Amino acid sequence: MDKNLAKFLQDIAVTAANAADSAGKAAMEKYDEVKTQRELARERAAQEDIFAGLGRMLYAMHMGAAGEHVATEEGEKTPQQVIDALLVKAEQAQQRIDMLAEKLNAEKEGPACPAGRQFGLKMMLVQALATSIDALAVGVSFAALEVNVLTSSGIIGITTALTCIVALIIGKRFGNALGEKATIIGGAVLILIGLKSLLL
Repeated sequence: MDKNLAKFLQDIAVTAANAADSAGKAAMEKYDEVKTQRELARERAAQEDIFAGLGRMLYAMHMGAAGEHVATEEGEKTPQQVIDALLVKAEQAQQRIDMLAEKLNAEKEGPACPAGRQFGLKMMLVQALATSIDALAVGVSFAALEVNVLTSSGIIGITTALTCIVALIIGKRFGNALGEKATIIGGAVLILIGLKSLLL
């Protein structure tokens, strides 16, 4: 066989192999993207169910129809314990949603430095809402207790502000080093708080 023809056929074979490899990688990337989108949709639906359950419980407490104990899959609990458990589940769901959304963006745009992510107004409002739902539950419980709302709100506000300042300092100093571990640590703290509310 002529050497030029053999080289030509070899080049065609290499080109075809590269094209097949690229097509396979593109198909796998598209499959991963669709899979992540489906997981994200499931997590958002699950979070909506959690918020719906939380709304029903808060409404029942407001109307005085909740009673002293509520039957759950884990046994009888007080309404406050049910609310605490739902808040923990909602926060955990939000963390999974954030992780899946970041993964989806990374799959579309390629790898990005976590420290370079844009923390815009939309993300700030979502995070503020997710971390303030427990304050709503506390406010509802205050209605059933004989407490000075202004004094209690002031103490809670000052404590929250100081905690946020300390967290910002820690995050600025150790955020880049911890990376995704920071999210895991935050989730672990929330789980411990939920267990304390349920068991103690």
